Parts: sequence; structure tokens; C-alpha cells
Amino acid sequence: MKKITLLTILLYPLFSIAQQGTITGKVVDTLEKRVLSLAVVSFLNSSDSTLEAFTRTDQDGNFSKNIPAGSYIVLVSFPNYADFVYPLEVSNRDIDLKKISLIPRAKLMESIIITQQAIRIKGDTTEYMADSFRVKPNATVEDLLKELPGIQVDKQGKITAQGQVVQKILVDGDEFFSDDPTIATRNLQADAIRKVQVFDKKSDQSAFTGIDDGNTQKAINLELKDNAMRGYFGKLSAGGLDRYYNLQAMINAFKAKRKLAAFGITSSTSETGLDWTNAGNYGFNSNNMSVDASTGSININSKSGEDLGSGSYAGTGLPESLKAGLHYSNNWNSGKYDLATNYLFNNLKVRNRINDFSQIALLDSVFYNQEITELQSNRLRHNLTARMEIQLDSSSSMVIDGNGHAGNEEYSSNSDNFNFSETHQVVNTSNRMQQSKNTNGAESVNILYRKKLKRPGQTFSLNLSQNYSQIDEDGYLYNLSLFYDEDGALFSKDTTDQKKENSLNKQSYDANATYTQPLSISSFLVFSYDLGINNAQREQLSYNKNGANKYDLLVDSLSNKFKYHFITNTAGINYRFLTRKANLSFGGSISNTTFRQEDLFMDTSRRYSYLNFFPQAQLLYKFNSFTNINFSYNGYTTQPAIDQIQPLVDNSDPLNLLVGNPDLKQSFTHSAQLIFSNFQVLNERYLRIGGRFSLTQNEITTSYNIDQAGRRVSQYVNTDGNYSAQVFGVLSSKIPKSDWRLGTGPVLAFYRYSSFVNGLNNITNTANLAWRIKLDNHKQKSHDFTFVVQPSYRSSKSTISKVAKNGYWGSTFSMDGSVQLPLKFEIGTDFDFEIREKTAAFNSTNNVLLWNAYLEKRFLKNESLAFRVSIHDILDQGKGYARYEYEGAVQERRYLTFGQYGLISLTYNFVNRGGKSPESTGGVSVF
Repeated sequence: MKKITLLTILLYPLFSIAQQGTITGKVVDTLEKRVLSLAVVSFLNSSDSTLEAFTRTDQDGNFSKNIPAGSYIVLVSFPNYADFVYPLEVSNRDIDLKKISLIPRAKLMESIIITQQAIRIKGDTTEYMADSFRVKPNATVEDLLKELPGIQVDKQGKITAQGQVVQKILVDGDEFFSDDPTIATRNLQADAIRKVQVFDKKSDQSAFTGIDDGNTQKAINLELKDNAMRGYFGKLSAGGLDRYYNLQAMINAFKAKRKLAAFGITSSTSETGLDWTNAGNYGFNSNNMSVDASTGSININSKSGEDLGSGSYAGTGLPESLKAGLHYSNNWNSGKYDLATNYLFNNLKVRNRINDFSQIALLDSVFYNQEITELQSNRLRHNLTARMEIQLDSSSSMVIDGNGHAGNEEYSSNSDNFNFSETHQVVNTSNRMQQSKNTNGAESVNILYRKKLKRPGQTFSLNLSQNYSQIDEDGYLYNLSLFYDEDGALFSKDTTDQKKENSLNKQSYDANATYTQPLSISSFLVFSYDLGINNAQREQLSYNKNGANKYDLLVDSLSNKFKYHFITNTAGINYRFLTRKANLSFGGSISNTTFRQEDLFMDTSRRYSYLNFFPQAQLLYKFNSFTNINFSYNGYTTQPAIDQIQPLVDNSDPLNLLVGNPDLKQSFTHSAQLIFSNFQVLNERYLRIGGRFSLTQNEITTSYNIDQAGRRVSQYVNTDGNYSAQVFGVLSSKIPKSDWRLGTGPVLAFYRYSSFVNGLNNITNTANLAWRIKLDNHKQKSHDFTFVVQPSYRSSKSTISKVAKNGYWGSTFSMDGSVQLPLKFEIGTDFDFEIREKTAAFNSTNNVLLWNAYLEKRFLKNESLAFRVSIHDILDQGKGYARYEYEGAVQERRYLTFGQYGLISLTYNFVNRGGKSPESTGGVSVF
């Protein structure tokens, strides 16, 4: 026993050395960049904060210390400086912490209190301390977001943060009426918010394993103040005049982790409170085209009835809406069970009139199209979502997500279509009437099981999901087409009178297993396997009338029944390396897809098999706590949709026929992004600039042929060489010795789109160039002013046509301001002035100046009751107008929109938070 003890004592120093690491670094002043000698560097055990070791810096500010392997908290202290705290894992290797910058306490307090700056960057999360940004009494969250550097909110409530559209709004981490983020931003009060956190929301599995699988969404989390989580608060608003009305109500009853909320909105104005995340999906126009207002890019989809979205008002037409919802969330048993549920009801009616005029490129010539459409739509939907998180034990948990909706839609339109030659000679005309009704529904269930194994960083996850959707649609199509010869004489007529019966059934199942294996403290491997099964069945039937005037003669050439079935097996491996400054991951997966396509009418089938590689790489490098650069690359495939491969003619517009292509291949996209971020605390400057680039091989595009009669037949095809590139950025800085803040940055986009026109490959190059300048001034209890100028230039060139060249300058000017007057009066106004240059295709500018104003009087001690008189479009110049380019064509659109009207409204903000509201001193809450 003595020999063993003696041997242990003799070998212990060698054993200790083998299990120790040498920690070195240098401590400096962050402002004057001078070294700090005799600073205390302590190493605390992370488990119980006991002191393991400490040292002091030498005369050059350097330090070095050997400590045993383990988990520690490094604490650096120096008189009159803020402490530096940093978590550290020590193994049997040396670690150089390099320069550690300390901030003087006086400067730190000045930056928080005097300058009222409250922006923090934690990894990929940007935090805004809400009380440090001045807003008027009873302001909403949307009002608050407009004040935050790097965040923009448009008139529809759509939020763009750090160059990306925000897709999720969370309240204390829970989805709050996730179907419609504006419910939270336009109804929750700004003074109930402690923090606004902007981040990239990862999938549940990525958040658990620490591996980014590329499935991220730009999200905002609203963290509530403690006093907002006691009692209740809400808003009641009623306004109307003549035929316009707007009624809103919302109540929130929060108690600790329990949240209970209800709202209702009914309106005949643009304040519908409807979902901006799906804007453009509603199908307001006959050719089912959606436009990205920020870039001018256009997506054209077949009118397949596959849209089972929430129903949205995209700003065109005159809406009448009713929307209501309930939210409940809570957790029990010390957080072991966490439940969040939402129910939403939505009924949206839209009446619209659209006048489209297009210039379309041909070889060394152009032709023109004009279409005038009157349409009405009515959509009703019920939606229910639920999410349950269960902490099974200290190492395992389960998340269950459920979502379902059911609804119906009615749609009717009457269109007059005219095609002209380059000499403006009429080639053909048509009158088309359409009616349709559908019922639709969908449900999905997702179960995620997560388990932490014995070794730190060793985990196992299993994700199971199931999705189902169904739509059944009946409709009628009547079309009369007239065709003219070169002399303008009528030579042919064509009549279509049919009944349409369409149905679509889709279901999918997916199982994904992920295992993480640590290789060391700073690196690990991730293994994954995924099995996906997808089935879809589409039936499209067209009937002509018989002699008895009944629709029972099946049109074989326009009818089909297809099944679509594919199985995907995917295996992947990724490597991740982590240090204090760098986060590197790379790897990929191999996928095999077997595909079977069945034509049930013809009793034929086709089989395909694809083998794909999906590469992935990401590097996040932190220069310091406030500066980082992030690079990411992903490769992925896109399968053709069932409508695109179904070899069937869509004759919903007989002058513009659309044909599926059973020979379509899947596309593969390379996507890369580079973003640089910097925030300087002491001078309140925020910079974020970056770019994205994507290149698609075998992209599914269109080929169209135009015959002598002016009839266009389009078909889906694969093309190569399509790319898009964007450059975006924002630099926001407070102007010294003033209350003004200046923000500026580029919005640049370039597109290359390949298609075929009459058998010729047509390359369309589009550039949308803009620069945004924003200047705002806010003074509490005095005034709020925001000025925005955004000059732009758009161009589009087609390779097959030397005639169709379109480029024009434009600019938008906007001002939004309010002034606080004596006796609790407030006057406010805003205007938007949009200027467009004339072009060869469009010889009018169609400049628009939209000016609105209001006068408000607030009552009661806390100004919670407001009476407002407002007028919309004072100059009566409002007109719906848009201009954009796509596929070798340029189009001008006029649509029905609101004109001049007035509104008298009364709004009451109520609150009972179970205690005195916090007082504000210099933008910092004092409790």
C-alpha cells in the first residue's frame, strides 16, 4: 500500500502536467488602447463559481497561467473598469485569449444612460432594449420597430431586418398568432416590451444539436417586461364614415408563463390586419402572377388551385375583411410541459379591376397585349395550431407540433383581352368569363424526440412528420375569341364553353435521424439519415355541353388523372469546429430519389431515378464582440410540381395556353451568402452589409410559341445559366450633437433568366438598382419626423430582340411626421411621392402623390383614450399602378385602389398590470 501511495505521489506532477493547459492573453483599455498592468485574472469553476486559480498581468499587460482541465469562467478585473467574463473549456492544450479589452465604467454608464444606446449583438442575435428608443404614448410594437436601426416596416406591416424579410414574430419565445404577424406588431403595446431580439430561427433539431441544417427563418422575439406579465391590457378601436369602417379589439391576459389573448378585426379599408408573409399568393389576377415589390421580380404560376395559404390582402383591389383569433399558452410542472395554441378565423372579400398593358419581345420585333379584368373573390378559412414541448427527463425531451385548416373559396372574373402587332394592328381579341368554387383543407403533425447521451456533445434526435392536403374545385369557363387578318378583317371565331372539375390530393411522410459525436471539446461530427415518401394525385376534367345543354361531354385532350409518387433516401455527414472566434462547419449529404409518374387515363407509367449530392459549408468569424463576418454555402434540388409534369393543356385563357412537360428534370441550385456586421457601442453606429448569389442548373422555366393568329402556347422546360445576385446593406448612425439619425444603404439586384421564344433561346437580363437614405428625428413629447428617399434604376434587355430594350429611372420620396400640441392634441401627416421615367413602351410617367393627414385629441390622465379625424388621399391622386419586367417582356399595371375618404375613430388603450407602471428617465426604465 505504501509503494502504491509513494508511486502515486511521484507520478502525480507528471499526471497533472499532462492534464493541464496554459492560458495566456493580454489585457488592454478598449478606448486608449493602452495596456493594463496588475489586472486580476481569475479562473472560477463553472459548476459552483469557486476560485480555482488566479494571476495578475505584468507591466506589458500579459498573463500566463497553468490550470487543470475542466470548465471555467474567466473573470478579468481592474479598478474603474467593467469586468470581463468569458466561459472557457480547458483541455491538455494551450489557449491564447489574445487581447481582452476592458471598457471604463464611466464610458459604459455614459453609453447606456446618456446616449441611451441599447443594442447588443450576441452571436447571430441582435438585441434592442425597447425603453431606449423613444415612441409616443400608447405606441404599438410596429411603431417601436420603425425606430430600430437595421429594421424597416412597410405600409402593409411587412418587416425587413438586416436585409431579410422577417417570417416569424414570437412573444416570449412562443408563436403568437403566427399566421398573421401584424396581430402582434399592430396591437401589442410598445411599453410592454423589454427587448426586441432579431435572430435566425433554426429548426428544433438544429437548435438541439447545435448543427445548422440550413432551415432557418429570420425571426423577431418580443420579450415582455415583468409587469406586463401580470394582469391584462389591450385596445379597442372603432372608426367609420360613409361606406368605410374599421373596428378592432384585442385583449391580453398574461400571468407569469400563461398567455391568453383574443382579437377581432373587421374593416373595409386597407387596415385588414391580414398576413403579409403570403402576400401575392391570393391570385388577384387572371394570369396568377406575383410581384416582389422590393426587387421587381415576378413569379408566374399555373392556376392550379394548390394555394392553401391563409388568404391575404396584397394592396390591390377593395377589400372587406373579418378576422378573429384566440391564443393560449402555458407551462406546468416547473417547465416540464409547455403548450402553445392558436385559433384563427378569416373571411376576406376583394373586388378589383385590373388593366394590364404589356410589350412582349419577338425576334427583331415586339407585339403588345392589353387585358382588362373585373374580378371578385371570397375566401373563408379556419385554422388551428398547437405545439407541446415535454421534458421527459434531464437528458431527453419531445416536441409535438400540429396544424390544420379548412375553408372554401369563390372566384369570378370577366376579362377582355386584345393583342396588337408592332404597328398596333389588332391581331385577336377575346372575352373570357370564369367562375370557380372550392373547398380545401390540410393537416400536419410533427414529432421530434431528442436525447442527450452520456458524453457532452453526444446526442440523438428522431424527427417524424406527416402532411396531408386536399382541394376540390368546380368551375365554368366561357370564352369568345375573334381573329383578324393583316388588313384588320375578321376571319375566324373560336368559342369555349366548358365546365371544369379539378381535385388535388397530396400526402407525405418523413423520418429523420441525427447523431452527433464529439471528437474533442471544439469539434464534432454529425451523422444523419432521412427517409421521405411523397404521394400526390391530381384530376383535371373538362366537359363540353351536349345537345340538351348539359355539361357531360368529356374533352379528352383537356382531361387527365395523374399520380405522382417518389421515395427519397438521404444520408449525410457534417464536421463542425468551434473556437472563441470561429465557427466552421462543412460536409454534405447524398440523396437517391426514385420517382414514378402514372397516367391513370392512359394506363401508363414512367419511372425516374436521381442521385444527388448536397454540399454545405459555413464560417462565422468574430473579430471581437461587435464585429463578425458570416459566409455560408448550400446546394439543393427542386422537384417539378405535379402540375408542371402533367402533359395536359390548361385552357383557362384560350389565347394563352399552358402545357405540362412529363420530361422535366429536377433543378439544382448553388446558393452562397456573405454578410459583414459591425456595431460600435460608444458612437452608436450600426453597419451590416452583404450579398447573396444563386446559380440554378436545369431551372424549370417556360418556353412559348406565338402563332400567326397571336395565340401563345407556353410549356415548362429546363434551362441552364439562370442566376440572381443581390447586394444589400444598412449603415445607421446618430448625427453627433443632435437628435437626428441617418441611415443609408444599397438595394441592388441582378437577374439572368433563360427561356425560349418561338424556338429561340431568349436571355433576359434584369437589373434593379436602388439606394435608400433615411433621416429621422424624434424628441419625446415634441415631435417625430422620418424622411426617406430611394432613387432607383431598372433595366431589362432581351437577347432575341434588339427592339425591346427597357430602362428607366424612378424615385420615391416619403415623409411621416407628427407634432405634439398643447392640450393633448397631436397633428400628423404622411405623403408618398413616386416618380417614374417614361419609356419606349410606356409614354406616360404615372407619377403618384399620396398625401394623408390626421388630427388627434387624447383624453384621460394617461392619454389612453384618443379621438381622431383622418383623411386619406387629400389630393385625390391615388391610383393603383405598377411597372415591372419579366421573361423578355415589360408590363404596366393599373388596378383598383382606395381613393379619397375620411374616417372618424375612437381608440381606447386599457391596462391593468397589477402594479404601478414603470417611470421613464432618459429612456431607461426605473423600477
